[in-house]
Amino acid sequence: MTLAEVAAARERLRPKVTDVEIEEAIEECLRENAVTSIRRLPNGGGFVGEGVTERDEQVMQDCKSAVFDRYPDWPPPQPQTRAEHLVFYELYLEMANCIRRLGYTVEVPSFDWYAENDGNWYPYDELPDQLSREEWKTVNEHCPQNPWTYETE
Repeated sequence: MTLAEVAAARERLRPKVTDVEIEEAIEECLRENAVTSIRRLPNGGGFVGEGVTERDEQVMQDCKSAVFDRYPDWPPPQPQTRAEHLVFYELYLEMANCIRRLGYTVEVPSFDWYAENDGNWYPYDELPDQLSREEWKTVNEHCPQNPWTYETE
């Protein structure tokens, strides 16, 4: 594959809007509809609810639909070609290096294995199952799960 193919793949896959922007738009919609039982978690953690009514659930679904209609490029496409898989593989290598700097072991597969397995590897999957809440928070703060955070170009 050529550098031009990888550059084109990166451009096609790069999100046009961020998770945070999507969540902010949903949060605004919930607020406009007086839904207080569902709140947004920090750092792109999604939403949680307590005492959620049927109306609240319906408003949440309506808000999501409205936001997704407003941002038709969301979610971004999934990789299909070797060049597109290389884009994510390189981002995941940076994520793996970040996690390693925190003292964790991350086994990185070869690119050929990654591509042949349709990108079925994610550095966070290498973390120990028994991380404490504080350890998990530290990893997430220092090594964000959004792979585009690691883009250097």
